[in-house]
Amino acid sequence: MSEVIIRPARPTDAPVLAALDILAGGGVYEFIYDDRPGEPGAAQLMLQAVLSADTALSWNRVLIAELDGNPAGAVTNQPYDAQPPSGLEASVPADRAAHVAPIQAMGRPGSWFINMLAVGAMASGHGIGRGLIEAVADKARGEGFAELSLRVFADNAPAIGLYRKTGFETVASVEIPHHPRLPREGGVLLMVREL
Repeated sequence: MSEVIIRPARPTDAPVLAALDILAGGGVYEFIYDDRPGEPGAAQLMLQAVLSADTALSWNRVLIAELDGNPAGAVTNQPYDAQPPSGLEASVPADRAAHVAPIQAMGRPGSWFINMLAVGAMASGHGIGRGLIEAVADKARGEGFAELSLRVFADNAPAIGLYRKTGFETVASVEIPHHPRLPREGGVLLMVREL
């Protein structure tokens, strides 16, 4: 039987965390940062943000799940109202930032925010996503928070199914304009779970 262990991330996990962040972004990071001649792409910028100790995407805000000793999933989390910058802002072209601005503007003040949750494809079906959510819920409760919040693309049915099964409800949604480099449908949902 496979063993899942959830632990705080370490700086040495940064390459895996950067890849999981990009996976969780559902194409947003590639849309913003790739396809810019002479500029670093999403993978390089994400790795820099994860390695930094003072960004919203930093390794020190992450719980990582190991499946049989190998990193298999991760969740970046923190108080919504106390998020530092992502570390990627200076590299965002203005037109691309404007395109995804409605996503960034949607949030739940006063909640504990799940900024990223991703499970590698090979680890699906082992309860890793649910385990990471419950670990964050315990952490948030311990910090005195009454609810969790997260954002998810409306067309990400597997993620929405997991979130609903773990007690999240949709409280808001926002549309984002169609773009051929960001082929998502239905906008983004804000989901909240009471603790």
